[in-house]
Amino acid sequence: VESTGDCTVCRECVREPEWAERVELTRVKDHFIFSVESTGAMDAERLVKDALGILKQKALDTAQLLKDTLAQRADAAAMEHDDAL
Repeated sequence: VESTGDCTVCRECVREPEWAERVELTRVKDHFIFSVESTGAMDAERLVKDALGILKQKALDTAQLLKDTLAQRADAAAMEHDDAL
């Protein structure tokens, strides 16, 4: 692949032993590359912004659910402890 941005990480380039010695596939842990395709009904910038907004809200909802679950478990454990006394 001439451009690393065109690589799909299919690993085809390292399947043959002679190429495996010449090619090293690595990752940068705090980076990712994604592409956006649209039918044209929405421009890519708006599509990404809307998607990130939805993802952010889902992450906030999940964090709140986890917080509520941990609080409920702590309350239940405290009540069991009180009942045991």
